[in-house]
Amino acid sequence: MTAEFSDPWLATYSDPQFLLVSFFLSAAGLALFSAFIRAWLTRNELGARYRSVSISRIGATGIAFLSYAGMVAQTRLGYDLSGTLHVPNEGATDSFALRFLSWSVAIPLVTSAFVAVCALSGKVARRTTLLLCFLSFGMVLTAYIGAFVVEGDKNPGEVIAWGIASLIFFFSTIVVAIVGVQRSTSALTPAAARLLRNALWLLVGGLSIYPIVYLLQICTTGGAWSAAIQVVFSTADIIVLVGVGEFIHQVAKLRTAEDVRAGIDVHPEAIWISSVKMSDAGRPPEVYLDERAQVHDRRPKPPMASAMALEAEEYPESTSEDDFPTDVRV
Repeated sequence: MTAEFSDPWLATYSDPQFLLVSFFLSAAGLALFSAFIRAWLTRNELGARYRSVSISRIGATGIAFLSYAGMVAQTRLGYDLSGTLHVPNEGATDSFALRFLSWSVAIPLVTSAFVAVCALSGKVARRTTLLLCFLSFGMVLTAYIGAFVVEGDKNPGEVIAWGIASLIFFFSTIVVAIVGVQRSTSALTPAAARLLRNALWLLVGGLSIYPIVYLLQICTTGGAWSAAIQVVFSTADIIVLVGVGEFIHQVAKLRTAEDVRAGIDVHPEAIWISSVKMSDAGRPPEVYLDERAQVHDRRPKPPMASAMALEAEEYPESTSEDDFPTDVRV
């Protein structure tokens, strides 16, 4: 372990390393754009109860795609070709920093979508969503401070300190997500519970990559390690933002079909998952609300009437035509 280390965006790339980084950034950006299009086109597959899942997926993949477009541009502009080497200039920082800006919004959106498919409701669901958003944002923020805000020549102690802070937020995020799944399992069907657990473990595995790579950067330096960071982070983004998002969508889609079959929700079209029909389209004969729900009495719609009749109803003392001015008589 070295006493000091250089930031990965200050490393000089060989030509193969630069091409590898450019390829993975471009491929991840295209994958995120495809996921954004899919999330948009499949948003109507989910019932109103899970509408927030589609909103979160669209937001997370859209923001991540824009950040990758920026990283591709900054990778091209932030390195100057000198012979067969790509030497970083002042713009190389953004080829890494844009990741953290994207994560600060995209990861909380993914965790909020995860809560939406759990069997949590009311205050419990709102508090769990806010807590997960706060913890996941704190995980990204502390890592960003350790990577960019600390001034001067950094040493492993500073990086480890901020990394430990980020790990605390990371483990807290995972614990809250696991508790949410455990509280939901008994209220879900076996199929929905199995899909939800798969989404949880994929989320845990994907999020684990970020702090591991962050802490391992103190062990080595150079273009090869910097390129490896870009490759691994791009892969982790595909796992978390595309893979976990797809699992969450499948859970929400299955639960929508189950709600339709149970007659507690409606959906305008049949629901299919992997070419298996999960529910028919249609509207149940009755809609049942929660016993605590309050429904106001409907006001009868007034019949069509002339302007004179409406005026007479408003002012009963003026009931004859002579009481109205000549220029407004009907």
